[in-house]
Amino acid sequence: MKRSRFLVLFIAASMTFSSCESLPKEPPPSDMTDREIIQLAQTAYDKNHYNVAEYYYKILLQRYGNYTNDYVEGRFELAHLYLKQKKYDIAVPMLQEIIDIYDTSVPGSLPGEYIILAKSDLAKVPEKKMAEIQARIEKDSGSYENSDDYDNSEDEEYYDDEESYDPDAYYYD
Repeated sequence: MKRSRFLVLFIAASMTFSSCESLPKEPPPSDMTDREIIQLAQTAYDKNHYNVAEYYYKILLQRYGNYTNDYVEGRFELAHLYLKQKKYDIAVPMLQEIIDIYDTSVPGSLPGEYIILAKSDLAKVPEKKMAEIQARIEKDSGSYENSDDYDNSEDEEYYDDEESYDPDAYYYD
């Protein structure tokens, strides 16, 4: 009986440690393409090495995030990864950002699948959790200047005096 308990514990521990993989010691070479980095991330994801996949998607965004297609793909994949881990507070704003990007882009300029996948992933968030996140987002989106606690009378007085504004005062030789 003791031996079978030990065996069960040993197997459980080995499965736990085998599913974890430490982050690479070195980042991918700087000449690695976006597709190659995505492949590294996807391979890690397929092996349930979520921390490694996250690492590579963040590298993708650092290196290629100024390209809208790579940005959308990287953000979606990160959001999907967080959703799978039930990190809804992180995933939901990212998915909504992707939808906003599609809503403001020229039709056909972005790959069609990510808008569909983002909406599909949002639908997987439990209703109660979604309501909590939406309430927090709405609360946080109200800027301080728009709140009742903000008195902008000093700002108005400052900007009313046009002679005091010198744009060259902020440039240094």
